[in-house]
Order: sequence, then structure tokens, then C-alpha cells
Amino acid sequence: MSGAVQAGCRAAIEVLYDLRPQLVTASDVQTLQAGRRRNLTKARQFSLRIVKWTVGFGVATVFLVAARKFFFSS
Repeated sequence: MSGAVQAGCRAAIEVLYDLRPQLVTASDVQTLQAGRRRNLTKARQFSLRIVKWTVGFGVATVFLVAARKFFFSS
């Protein structure tokens, strides 16, 4: 629940900043910037996880094909 409340507050601050920037305080702007950095970090972690799985799957496939050729080559 706390995460949902924080996300709602961030969204409200973003809308206020777009419509009436003079109403948003400096601490609100810092909150927005921290949230954006956190989201970028999560996106990067997700991308790295996908790359690791893709590379791992490719390496495993090459290893299995090589093992099959080695054992069944006779």
C-alpha cells in the first residue's frame, strides 16, 4: 500500500509541475528526480537480466550441440 501511495503522490506532483510549476517546492522536485533515477535503475537491471538470460541460453545451446556432436560422431 505504501508504494501505491508514494506513486500516487509522485504522479500528482508531476501533474502539478506541468500545470503550475510555481506551486511545486524544491523538495517535491527532488522527490521527482529521485523517483526517476530509481525507475531508470530498475529498467537497467531488467535489461541486464534479459541480456544475461539470452547469453546464457546461447552458451548452453552451443555446449549441448558440441557435446552431442562429440558423443554421437561415431
